[in-house]
Amino acid sequence: MSEYQHFELAKRGDVTVLRFIEQRLTSNKVVFEVDEELDRIVREHRPAKLLISFAPVQRSSTAIINSLLRVLRKLDRSGCPLKLCEMHDNIRGEFEMLQLDGNVFQIHSTEAEAIEAFGDALGDKYRHFKIQKRGEVFVMHLLDPRIFDNLTIYELDDELQDFTDQY
Repeated sequence: MSEYQHFELAKRGDVTVLRFIEQRLTSNKVVFEVDEELDRIVREHRPAKLLISFAPVQRSSTAIINSLLRVLRKLDRSGCPLKLCEMHDNIRGEFEMLQLDGNVFQIHSTEAEAIEAFGDALGDKYRHFKIQKRGEVFVMHLLDPRIFDNLTIYELDDELQDFTDQY
């Protein structure tokens, strides 16, 4: 039995894959439990890359989007990219209607496509920050926002210069 009530957790290389188990994510109780489990998974597993599969989900409350936005905010602070996949058209339509598909969340048709898209993350090359490309925008996450000593600032400056020379 899974250690989570609403997810199956698997690792595919450096990607942590969460697969919803249920077909309906509509009750307030379920939404609250999903939110709690997502928070717990992020705290306990500290994923480098997180993929959430909606494959079995046929109905979903829009409150699930709020849970995903909260987890995205937490993951952004640590430089962990989040992707979603395998959504039924009605659920993906909610994300599109709110202009979240492609702007806030990267949603892919299949799990394999989403995992392949993680290869576009640029951040593993640098010691002081991670970089992700979201559409036409590069998002930089400082790994340690408490950079005060001069040596570290010079190293960061060198890394930034290297990045700007490439892109």
